[in-house]
Amino acid sequence: PGAAERRQRLAPLRKAARDAETLLEKLNRAKALLERQLADPATYAGGADIKALEHERQDLLRRIGEAEERWLAIESEIEAVG
Repeated sequence: PGAAERRQRLAPLRKAARDAETLLEKLNRAKALLERQLADPATYAGGADIKALEHERQDLLRRIGEAEERWLAIESEIEAVG
């Protein structure tokens, strides 16, 4: 395949990789905020629903794992097209 064809095949993959990175950044920021909240004693004193916060944290961890897997798969595709 020629360089033009390779660029054409890589463009959507590179966009998908950027999108996956953006999602990972967003999810990691949300996780950091939530973990700060869970580490703050005021959260517990204020009567926050700790189970709900922990459930949200677990959901974020799951979503981060899925997003990382997707990003790695896209990066592998990019390498294969090379």
